[in-house]
Amino acid sequence: MLTMREIAKRSRACQKGAWGGGALLSALSVSLPLSFGILNATILLLFDRPQVSGALFSLWPRLPGIVSACLAFSMSMFALLALAPLHMGSRAWYYGGAVRPTRSRKWVTYWYRPSQAFRAAHISISLAARKTAWALLLLSPGVLLGAGVLLISSGEGLEARLLAVLLGGAVLLTLCGLFAWLWMIQRYALVRWIAARYPKAGVQKIFAAAVRRMEGRYGFSLGFGLRLLPLAPLALLILPLLWIVPYALQRRAVWAFSLVEDT
Repeated sequence: MLTMREIAKRSRACQKGAWGGGALLSALSVSLPLSFGILNATILLLFDRPQVSGALFSLWPRLPGIVSACLAFSMSMFALLALAPLHMGSRAWYYGGAVRPTRSRKWVTYWYRPSQAFRAAHISISLAARKTAWALLLLSPGVLLGAGVLLISSGEGLEARLLAVLLGGAVLLTLCGLFAWLWMIQRYALVRWIAARYPKAGVQKIFAAAVRRMEGRYGFSLGFGLRLLPLAPLALLILPLLWIVPYALQRRAVWAFSLVEDT
């Protein structure tokens, strides 16, 4: 496996002449969710006008709420089918840059084909479900302990020192759960990269391959991401952000390439 220094060196070489494309993909990943959010809010605002809601209410009292829910669900599905292929296409673009210096926009547009768009959505939903399940498992003990202590304190009351000890324990347990969660989700760090490398592979096979190839590498993967934290304050400015995000993704792509191709 490559060292941090070798990954950084290769990443800078891969990014030569490709910063514009990376910045564009980063801008799209931010602007698309905002656009869908604005569009959804506009539709709901128009729907809630008295003339519209009054006419629908006269037809059936529950119809306005049902239509609003259907609109929100439809917009969520459209957003998923727009963003999931973009995320996968972005990974394919960076992964391709790790393979050879010349890149093609077809690596991005390929994921907007109907079959691949639904595959990308399936991957995104499966990834979110797994991470959420780990979060519920590892964070719930601390959160439940803190909520129980506050509930008892508001009702029956607790001695100040005991309350401080219990709340401190809840905070510590939550922090330990957060670290454990960050550690465990590293098992899925290669999912999108393997999918970019093998776009026709089944989703379950992609997850199984990602988990298998990440065995023994959780600590390196977590530290790999934390190394860019000192640059986080620069992300408050737009231009540095458009440099940091492409560089971070290219680093991940080079690292993923070394694992996927060499193992």
